[in-house]
Parts: sequence; structure tokens; C-alpha cells
Amino acid sequence: MDFEASHEKVLGFRVETFDPYVSQTFQVRGAFRPEQDGDVDTFATIELIEVTRHPHIAEIEGGTDHRYREPFSLLFVGLDDDLLTGGIHEFAHKELGEFLISLNPVLVRSPGLLKSHPHGRFYESVIG
Repeated sequence: MDFEASHEKVLGFRVETFDPYVSQTFQVRGAFRPEQDGDVDTFATIELIEVTRHPHIAEIEGGTDHRYREPFSLLFVGLDDDLLTGGIHEFAHKELGEFLISLNPVLVRSPGLLKSHPHGRFYESVIG
């Protein structure tokens, strides 16, 4: 994957980029499969389950500093037994194409999410 091209694509990402893809799946390279002697050059399937806005501090304090994009986070759930470690991962999506973003395992305590995904592994990407 071309890092420079991915970087340019990611710079254009906004909340609105991902909102239409909630409940859709993404392929992520770097899945850990113990049965394959720890091979990490495989893809895991994860589902985007939540996109969350994080307002700028200037907006919280009543300002309108728009020099930077609005930070947001993406919450995913793993759909198979593959494990993903924290770090930069190669993503693939049928409409968004390929790109690199950071992804980290997270602990989810929301009763609703835990009920709807009782065996899921949760991952988060924060984009600022």
C-alpha cells in the first residue's frame, strides 16, 4: 500500500465519510491467528458499529476555531476469532477503498453493545 496516497486520503476523512458505513464490514490486515503459527499477514473482518464526534475545545468554550477537522472516533467489533493488535493497520472497504489508520483494542462496558455483541472483540480508531 502506498503510504503517501493513504495519508492524503485519511486527511480528507470526516465524520460524514464514515456515517453511511455504520453496520458495514471492513477487512483489516494484520490479524493474529494462533493456528497459523501466529501469522499476521491475514485479514480480519470487523464491523463499524459507531461513529462518535469529539468537539474541539474551542467549540466547547464557545469559540468557532475551524482550522482543524473535527476529531472523531470509530468503534468496530470483530466478527471472527482473529485478534488484532494495536497499531497502524491496512483497511479495505468496498466503497472507501484501501487506507491505513491506527486501530486499538478497547474494553467496552456499554450493556447495549455487550448484549448485541456478547462475544465480540472491540476496536477503536481515533482520528483528530
